[in-house]
Amino acid sequence: MDKNKSAFTLAELMIVFTVIGVLAAILVPAGVDSMPNEDIMKFKKAHNSLSVVIRELVGSDTYYKDGDLAVLKNGASVTGTSFCSTFADAITVKSQSCASTTNAVGTPYVDANTALATNMNTVDTKCATPTTLANLNYVITPDDIIWFDPGAGSNFTGYGTKDGNGFYRYYKVFCFDVDGINKGEAAFGYGIRRDGKILVGTRATTWLQKAMNEK
Repeated sequence: MDKNKSAFTLAELMIVFTVIGVLAAILVPAGVDSMPNEDIMKFKKAHNSLSVVIRELVGSDTYYKDGDLAVLKNGASVTGTSFCSTFADAITVKSQSCASTTNAVGTPYVDANTALATNMNTVDTKCATPTTLANLNYVITPDDIIWFDPGAGSNFTGYGTKDGNGFYRYYKVFCFDVDGINKGEAAFGYGIRRDGKILVGTRATTWLQKAMNEK
């Protein structure tokens, strides 16, 4: 054994462990913060999917006539169940139930003549009422994101009055839930107009900002 070499002293070992402890205290929280939030990732995917699907439905003559989401290609009026089925057909589906049902949410429309901020809050309110899948038109994606119509069975017909600028006044409300009905986060509300314009609810707008800030 080389007598010129000596083992670490207790003091030196304590210094090494202290340095390791300080580095861990700094790096571990940073690593945790840098991990993507699963709910935000699912929200971003659902938000983008809605935008893409509505744009495709309005631009295609496969389902609707002249880009009007209230009129089928054959000229018939669109019902809540037929829109649910069309949406399910346009997006990857895990399961769906597009039967006409009734729930306690009430009429699923937002009048665009009111202030925009009021519209956005109303959209959220219609999507925040606790309910079950048994009371909804719903589509579930492979990521277990649930899309549902808070006024199942209702349709766009009768809500196509145009304002002075030639725009349809009413938005039909649709919601999506990233973590399941009645679990964790409330559903996110969106309004969809007959011409495909989308009204984003207040909560979804806040989460879009979160998604932009997510590293």
